[in-house]
Amino acid sequence: MVVVLKPFMDFESFMDAVVGNTPAETKSDKSMLEKRFFIHQQFARRIIFHQPTLFMKSLDRVSFKDLILNDDFSIEDFSRFLGLLMIPTGFPLKWFKDAVLDALAISRHGTAANVGSVGEC
Repeated sequence: MVVVLKPFMDFESFMDAVVGNTPAETKSDKSMLEKRFFIHQQFARRIIFHQPTLFMKSLDRVSFKDLILNDDFSIEDFSRFLGLLMIPTGFPLKWFKDAVLDALAISRHGTAANVGSVGEC
């Protein structure tokens, strides 16, 4: 289970899963891959937040890794998560759209917390 979900935990694992041993050739390529990583990571967070069973199991967890390595996280939970993850254009389309917007904000500002700020940039 951990091996399948490892690309959501760190960028290097995501890079290995997406491009394998071929490194990104330009800074632009790496930037696009980084945005894809943020999108997938934010989408995973939204799935956990909106799926009631996963949300309840995520309480008092400090990271995604902490959630999936916990004894409470079962194969059924893994199946729930993957089921929603694999159909981003189906039912969870709004979650995916929000994840894309969050990822773009993170890539530009470093965090999504200050995106709604109306002060000076």
